[in-house]
Amino acid sequence: MSANTLTQSGGGNETLHTTAIVGLLGGCTILTIQGNKPIEDLVPGDRIITRSGLRVLSDITAQTEYFTAIRVASGTLGFNRPATNIKIAPQQDVMVRDWRAELLFDADMAVVPLERLCDGGYIAKDTDAAPHRVYRLQFDQQEVFYADGVEIVSHYEDVATPELDLADAA
Repeated sequence: MSANTLTQSGGGNETLHTTAIVGLLGGCTILTIQGNKPIEDLVPGDRIITRSGLRVLSDITAQTEYFTAIRVASGTLGFNRPATNIKIAPQQDVMVRDWRAELLFDADMAVVPLERLCDGGYIAKDTDAAPHRVYRLQFDQQEVFYADGVEIVSHYEDVATPELDLADAA
């Protein structure tokens, strides 16, 4: 079982693990070649619009995690970013290209875990931890894609296998 997975025993007790949670919650839409599509409807092979251009979705995973989500109010991260109020996992990296990047990081743009942008109002933690369905998109390399207009950094695992040293195999 992975960390942060909701576990229940006979009495319905819930266990909260304390590792990083990244991903998007159900209900958000992803910008695809066919327009905005609910994250729940994505499948490997879908063509996703990214900052680098059109990319093929390699994989999408979903699992139930127990944590306190971050709420982002409509328009908080730029004009129509997000397009609607959304919830995102706290350690999900987002790209900011507004006054926050300049003020907080002395840069034109920055990639930062969403929880570091919490202001208690427009970007705030939910009041309580709860189980959430968390979706992670994976491409052939790390990409920045659009979820309800917010620039999201994709989940990426380098699954390259180490080279086999034939001299040692003999």
